[in-house]
Amino acid sequence: AWQEDKVKMTCQSLFTRLKQPGLRRLYGKSCPHLLYAQGPGQCNVIAESFRVPVTITSVSGITVTSPDFDVFPDGYFVGGKLSIETSPGIFEQRGIQQHTGATVTMTHALANFVPGLTVNAFPACTKTIQTCHNKFNNV
Repeated sequence: AWQEDKVKMTCQSLFTRLKQPGLRRLYGKSCPHLLYAQGPGQCNVIAESFRVPVTITSVSGITVTSPDFDVFPDGYFVGGKLSIETSPGIFEQRGIQQHTGATVTMTHALANFVPGLTVNAFPACTKTIQTCHNKFNNV
């Protein structure tokens, strides 16, 4: 509250706040952690460990084809992303909506994706214990 030319503030320590009833983290059936986030209480899966270099053989709109996708079971990359470094330290990414065989469908097109180009694909997580264990070995 302002008192003429001064401000009066009432503060509460974090420890006092934590003693109050109520949820500090939302809990549910699915995992609350962000995939590839690092730090205490985070997923801590290393993105680089799951990076898959993919050489594009064809592009049609938002559909990208590469035999490198066919090595993985259908749906493996759904919810994940394709990433390309367009200049040092600058990455363009597109989400993956569908993955069947050697084909993935992106969320939207990217002009830089052309046949012969190698990009990086990263899988996503379904936020279940089964996926965490089987796909990322991170339970």
